Amino acid sequence: MVTIKNIGRQECKMIRQIALQALNKELVSYGVEAKTTSGGSFDDAGFNLKVQFSVIGAESREARDFKTVADFTEGLDPSDLGREITIRTKGSSDRYKIVGYLVKRQKFSLMCEFVKNGKIALFTETAVIKALASEKRAA
Repeated sequence: MVTIKNIGRQECKMIRQIALQALNKELVSYGVEAKTTSGGSFDDAGFNLKVQFSVIGAESREARDFKTVADFTEGLDPSDLGREITIRTKGSSDRYKIVGYLVKRQKFSLMCEFVKNGKIALFTETAVIKALASEKRAA
């Protein structure tokens, strides 16, 4: 067993992983899962971790919000949720999957998951609508 004397980035990652595994092991029998959300803070003595609890298999709030917003946004359709698109950034093209919409964000409100590693990236509506249009033209 390792005794932690100071908390740094690596210790936060390790503790977060252990805590989530322990929580999810106990919660699965209730049909609930725990996930970390973005954010949190740490110093050398401790850290704060944001945890979100949800029913296993339930659609996320961001996915529901995407469907609602897509209904009245030109260039978006509720069926676009989960669609893979190619977005060009800084001279490269990468594949992303549309996973949700953040209603409290004014500019970078569309959540997309990087296909290669599952990390979340935020894009403007314009960038995603352009990518969707070029995908539909190519099909």
